[in-house]
Amino acid sequence: MFAKIRIGGKITQFAEQAIPLADSVAAISVHKTEQAAVLERAIAVGETLAADPARLSQFDEIVEQFIALSHKVDAELNASESLLRETMALTHSDKERMTFEHLLALLETVAAEQADYTRRAEQTIGSVYASRVRVKLPAWAAA
Repeated sequence: MFAKIRIGGKITQFAEQAIPLADSVAAISVHKTEQAAVLERAIAVGETLAADPARLSQFDEIVEQFIALSHKVDAELNASESLLRETMALTHSDKERMTFEHLLALLETVAAEQADYTRRAEQTIGSVYASRVRVKLPAWAAA
C-alpha cells in the first residue's frame, strides 16, 4: 500500500511539472505558426502597395500583429525557461535533472532560432515595404 502511495505521489509530482511545460510549449508552437501566417500576409499585402497605396494601413496593422506575436513568443519562451529552471531545482534525482537539462538546452536552441527568424522576418518586411513605398520608413521598419 505504501508503494502505491509513493508511486501516486511521483505521478502527481510529474504531472505538476510536465503539464504546465507541455501547455507552454504548445502555446509557443501555436503562436509561432500564427507568426508565420502573419508574415505571409504581410508579404502578400506588401507586394500590392505600389499598385494600391490605400492598403498601407492594412500592411501596418499586419506588421504590428507580427511584432506583437514576436513579443508573445519571446515571453512564452522566457517563461518556459524559468519554469524548467524552477523544476530542475526541485528534482530529486540525477536522471530527472539530466532530462530537464536536455529540455532546457532544446528550449534555448528554439529561443535562438526564434530570435534569428524574427530578425530575418523583420528584414524581409522592411525590404518589401521599402521596395513598394517610396516614403520614409516607419519606426518598425527602421529598427
